Amino acid sequence: MNCMVVATPTGPAFVCGTFPKPKPCHFCGGAAPYLCDWPVLKPVKVAARDVQLGEKIRWFRGDDWTVVYRSVEADAVYGELVYLGIEDRNGRVSKARYPAASVFVVNRPATCDNPCCDSCARQPAEDVHHCQDHWHLIGSPEARK
Repeated sequence: MNCMVVATPTGPAFVCGTFPKPKPCHFCGGAAPYLCDWPVLKPVKVAARDVQLGEKIRWFRGDDWTVVYRSVEADAVYGELVYLGIEDRNGRVSKARYPAASVFVVNRPATCDNPCCDSCARQPAEDVHHCQDHWHLIGSPEARK
């Protein structure tokens, strides 16, 4: 059992227990107290009823199709049906019907979350850290996306 001093609003406090070891640094393998805060898009599985307009659906062939139309209707057999209008990379729009519980993979905003140590991370602001993969992008056009 380990004990450590933690700052609280009412003053320092001793906290004892088993604490998880920090993850190893993604770049050098050292102890990594930070996670990269760079904004990225990560694939997430969502039900058809939760797909939003403008989101990109990832298909099994690797294509990303954009949702341009969405409607939810009641159905006697499936309970709910979701009608999606999806635009492919060539600009063609097709309309399809899916049960509301159907699962799609969409790209949603998230953070990089690469574990970083002190020497492999940059801190551009208070409580913000960027890993080696992203610190060179600060101020670039990619950073504004």
